[in-house]
Amino acid sequence: MSEVQTSSKQSAKLLSNVSVRNITRSKKASKDAKVRADLEALTPSSRVRIRTSSGVFEVSLVVVNTQISTLTVLWDNGTHCEFKWGSIVWGVPGKGTMVGRKPTVEELAKMPVPPPVA
Repeated sequence: MSEVQTSSKQSAKLLSNVSVRNITRSKKASKDAKVRADLEALTPSSRVRIRTSSGVFEVSLVVVNTQISTLTVLWDNGTHCEFKWGSIVWGVPGKGTMVGRKPTVEELAKMPVPPPVA
């Protein structure tokens, strides 16, 4: 019988703080370039999903400002708002993320007023 010899050699690579910062910068630049390309491919009035403090909403794209990394959107009730690129929810619509809708002024007027808390 022959004996099988195995060896496992472990190696570690130490990176300096400068190397780590450079790697982080290049990853961020790559991610920003991908987001910029994806946004530039969208046409005005395209529907995009935006994450806000009160939920995820689908809105219409008005303009993409690549110089300050923002996009201006139009809510269904006619108001404009500007968001950073990080607020965009990418992915397939209807898959995994519940999309809310901001009520229109008419819908708000029809809503009953809650009674005051005593």
